[in-house]
Amino acid sequence: MDIVPWCTGQHVSQHLIEKLSLLGLNTSLCNWILDFLTGRPQSVQIGNSISSTTTLNTGAPHGCVTSPLLFTLLTHNCAAMHSSNHIIKFTDDMTMVHLISRNDKSVYREEVQQLTACCKANNLSVNVVKTKEMAADFSRAQSDHSPLFIDGSSVEIVKSSKFLGIHLVENFTWSLNTSSISKKAQQHLYFLRRLREAYLPPPILTVFYRGTIESILSSCITAWFGNCTISDHKTLQWIVRTAEKIIGVFFPSITYTTCCICKANSIMDDPTHPSHTLFTLLLSGKRYQSIRALTTRLYLEKVYDRVPREELWYCMRKSGVAEKYVRVVQDMYERSRTVVRCAVGQTEEFNVEVGLHQRLALSPLLFAMVMDQLSEEVRLESPWTMMFADDIVICIESKEQVEENLDRWRFALERRGMKVSRSKTSTCV
Repeated sequence: MDIVPWCTGQHVSQHLIEKLSLLGLNTSLCNWILDFLTGRPQSVQIGNSISSTTTLNTGAPHGCVTSPLLFTLLTHNCAAMHSSNHIIKFTDDMTMVHLISRNDKSVYREEVQQLTACCKANNLSVNVVKTKEMAADFSRAQSDHSPLFIDGSSVEIVKSSKFLGIHLVENFTWSLNTSSISKKAQQHLYFLRRLREAYLPPPILTVFYRGTIESILSSCITAWFGNCTISDHKTLQWIVRTAEKIIGVFFPSITYTTCCICKANSIMDDPTHPSHTLFTLLLSGKRYQSIRALTTRLYLEKVYDRVPREELWYCMRKSGVAEKYVRVVQDMYERSRTVVRCAVGQTEEFNVEVGLHQRLALSPLLFAMVMDQLSEEVRLESPWTMMFADDIVICIESKEQVEENLDRWRFALERRGMKVSRSKTSTCV
């Protein structure tokens, strides 16, 4: 397999307008784009010095949202001639992948020359200096790979290359990619500590973690995390645990299955995603018959007596209950008093500022609202999570995820005043 990243110039000319017309774009729109690209004044500023203004009639302005689209339309005809070649394009980068069989590289080199000619036909130039070639050879008798020439210049052969943010190595190990990701994430841990020293609340620190650290760790994770070594896994988990200690909240471990499921769910929820049509759910219930799962039942201690009143009002409003009904329930619980009766008598009346009324027809509904909102961030869709009043049943596919899911539920519930009984919580296969 040979991977050739391409770097092309920005010499977009009037040839683009001709292609847009052939693609069926409106004439007025083509003229508007031509007017936008031609006669553009430009100057260069270095410090306090500004160069004289030069009028440009070629290229596309950098930082413009239409430039990547225009460049893609310009090079849309640069396609592979042979079925054994695959061309991947991302704005001005082209990558050609070819499977070499029987040490025959003629098709591969012919395709490279065709791409070079296609670029010249579009008034583009190939940057041979930035173009790299990588060969992955897993045969026992490895042969010497002769260099590739483009316009008389030799293309550098490398052992690793960065493709769309991922470090690819010729033997397809992921230690280099993991090391690069961990170093970048560790740099952001410094800023997380500084924000913690500034006494920012945990919710804001969590947003910073998910936006600047977790996004780095999970970038294209479905492509490389499954083949990482145990040492690479520990390196990534160490960053998660360090951020967890800094913020003081629980974060789930990075697992390949969880990341794949999250990615698949995001694709299924986005009808505009190119891979949306690849996912088709089976009929309800049938797709779960082949899955072996562990069932965990959470037991909550004195749940009705532990519901905080402020959480109750918040959950009612978040569930869409009208404000007038919220006030009715508040009036019912305001200044509530009770007594405790036993064999030797009863106590004096005392105020009750927490919990729901026992044996009240409305209490199960109020408790269901509270549980629905408190478990929103950890609850999965049915049948993976089933809730009925104070009974919570969690279905988990692997034993490794049992403790992790229990910790997530404990953290989500106990920080809101609930208490999970560790002795009565049970798991069955």
